[in-house]
Amino acid sequence: MKTILNFIPGAGGGGLQNILSFAQILCNDESKKNSFIIVAVRDSKIHEMFSNAGFEVKEVEKGLLNRIAFELKAKKYFSPGQVCFTFWGPPIIGTKNFLINVVGCALSNLFYPEINFWGYYPFFEREKRLLKDVYQRKMLVLADYWIFETSVLARRAVELCNFPKHRVGVVRMTPSSLVSPDKIKPELTAKLNKELPKGFKFLILSSAIPNKRQHLLPVFAENMKKCRDFSFITTMDNKLAYTKAVYNKIAQKGLEKYFYNIGPIPSDDVATLIDQCDAMCSFSVLESFSNNFVEAWHMNKPLIVADADWARSSCGEGALYVDTQRPQMVAQELCRLIDDEFLRNKLVQFGRYQLSTYPNRIEKNNLYYHEIERARALSFLPKNERTQIKWPHISREPLKY
Repeated sequence: MKTILNFIPGAGGGGLQNILSFAQILCNDESKKNSFIIVAVRDSKIHEMFSNAGFEVKEVEKGLLNRIAFELKAKKYFSPGQVCFTFWGPPIIGTKNFLINVVGCALSNLFYPEINFWGYYPFFEREKRLLKDVYQRKMLVLADYWIFETSVLARRAVELCNFPKHRVGVVRMTPSSLVSPDKIKPELTAKLNKELPKGFKFLILSSAIPNKRQHLLPVFAENMKKCRDFSFITTMDNKLAYTKAVYNKIAQKGLEKYFYNIGPIPSDDVATLIDQCDAMCSFSVLESFSNNFVEAWHMNKPLIVADADWARSSCGEGALYVDTQRPQMVAQELCRLIDDEFLRNKLVQFGRYQLSTYPNRIEKNNLYYHEIERARALSFLPKNERTQIKWPHISREPLKY
């Protein structure tokens, strides 16, 4: 029977890049056309790619209600015992013990109960997101096999939540095909060269999300005033409350000259922006995996990251680790990076090595196929194993930035 590839949940950011990369490789593989059924939202990029490549595609109209209606009727479209791989998100509703459900899982906050992931959000937004986490937990347990992006998340699922070890797989990420030195645009390079501040530029390539901790940047900058010329380049949406809060704090401290917000940047311009900066930073509270890592390595830029197990698991020696709770120490390390060319070159060298340990795009697809076949061989998760999965308590306390 054909394997179902369910792309209804979709994804954004790095998750979407991963999906598109997977789809592009699969669409170019003639030998796989009769092995898969694609489930995709009508007129989406995924729908278009697989339809044009001649795959069997089941279309779902846009909108949550249309998605639910399709999922509730899924047993009409598929056969008992078919394998269904949902790239990101929970299994199709009502298919437990009907389809062998394989799910990709990048919801790192579910597996780090000690980290108050939503603590920075206002009360109602925080409660809404915590409620969504409860739903995600309940739905994830309905799967028969789980694929994580990192070994540290897989290990936490097994050791902390008692997921059955033999039903947990890992497929590591690859750099986006849109971010590489050959994607640098000369015209945009000239524009950015005039637009961006002079001196050493630290790039924080991220949307405006408290998890990314851009609110720590003013504190770091305040402790770096004795460094030679530097600036933090951000890619935050000026319309968002979090962006306004961060830049109000910058203005209150009189640190405007150390910051430049370029705003959200299209995916195909990312390589050029990275090229025009001197280092990349990721100060996130928590990530499953960050595309910033492989993008920095691929673009030969030193990488600075928050010191955490998830970061060390992904980056090895390819990053400079900083304790974000000690801003003076962070400032010292960032100033050291500015002044120490040997350190910068060493980080670039180790970054290139770390990148070489990751699969390429074709290898990554093959790893997914391998995990899908493992799930097929194992078949349905027995009830006694499913009931052994337990979720730890998550903190509900508010935080301030």
